[in-house]
Amino acid sequence: MYFKVRIPVWLGNLVCLGLLSLGGGLLWLVKQETDVVASLGGPHPGPFLVGGPGSILVFGPLLNTLLVAVGLLAGFLLLWIFSHCPAHWLAGRLVGIRFSHYFVGTSPVGKMQIPFNDMLPGLLRELIILPGIKTQRESMERASPGRKAAMYAAGPLVSMLVPLVVAGFILSVNVPPLYLSLVRGANPIFITGLDPGTGERLLLTLPVHELVRALFPLLAAGNLFLGLWFSPRVGCLSKAKRARSGGAPAPAASPAHT
Repeated sequence: MYFKVRIPVWLGNLVCLGLLSLGGGLLWLVKQETDVVASLGGPHPGPFLVGGPGSILVFGPLLNTLLVAVGLLAGFLLLWIFSHCPAHWLAGRLVGIRFSHYFVGTSPVGKMQIPFNDMLPGLLRELIILPGIKTQRESMERASPGRKAAMYAAGPLVSMLVPLVVAGFILSVNVPPLYLSLVRGANPIFITGLDPGTGERLLLTLPVHELVRALFPLLAAGNLFLGLWFSPRVGCLSKAKRARSGGAPAPAASPAHT
């Protein structure tokens, strides 16, 4: 069952700004903590969230790496998801286009005729809930084709560029070392924060911390690929092309990440 909840523009901007700040703050905090821990040669004793920088990562290697990975993922997703609509709003304001409201609802992506959509269960498609922003009809009618195109294009361009920038930042983060090793013996799985090196009993070693860092460039590249394929066909870039050519993009709403 598809739904849509309206939100005033000022409140939508405030919520997006707050969540963007939260995402940036999480990345900054993770970077600060991991830099301090790395400079000390590893986690040091200290109470959780008390005692200054580096005091968060006081657990074992598994929980330390997991905590950092969750923080990085949360920051990445917040900056990616909630930068799209403010980009539409800011570009629109700069070219004289006004907006009537934000909305939160079921993403129209689930209703579009695109590859793989029919492979998703109906319930799953209805669970894709994203923010969007709707233009004022009178404002759009007064705007020139170029200005409407600029407003429509701003959202997907930011949605494609922000993950690339965030992924580049994450590559500089000192994710706590975590090695998952398979060994011969009664206990075949061995987890350590130190490189186990080589040995006769050692079958395989995975540097989990490097996999965590590599995940985000892959996510950003995948998002860029999907954005370049999807948006010019059925998303905001397709609306920008129609607006530029003098057509009437419909509807006036701009769903996130299209």
